Amino acid sequence: MTMLGVPPRATWERLPGVTDTDVQRWAMMPAPVDGHGLLADVLGRTAFQD
Repeated sequence: MTMLGVPPRATWERLPGVTDTDVQRWAMMPAPVDGHGLLADVLGRTAFQD
């Protein structure tokens, strides 16, 4: 789906067996955190504090 530019969330309701309740519950979940990006930010900030 990424190659088509379709957000993954847009495909949830099309999955067999997935209910509206499932989609609503998933939509309320927090977005995943980019751990690598956060680490790079922290390391970049601490490197320039010296």
